[in-house]
Amino acid sequence: MNDRKGFIRSREMRRAYEARRHFSILETIILFLLIMADMLAAAYSLLMAAAP
Repeated sequence: MNDRKGFIRSREMRRAYEARRHFSILETIILFLLIMADMLAAAYSLLMAAAP
C-alpha cells in the first residue's frame, strides 16, 4: 500500500527475479504462426508419403 496512490491495483506483484507471466501480442502471433507452419509441414509430409 502506498500513501499517495492507495492499494496496489494488481493482486499479484511479480518479484524481481521471476520471469514474465504472459506473452506479448507479438510473441503470441509468432508462436501461432510457427505452430500452423509445423502442422502444415506435417500434413504435407504425410500426403507426400501416401501418394504413389
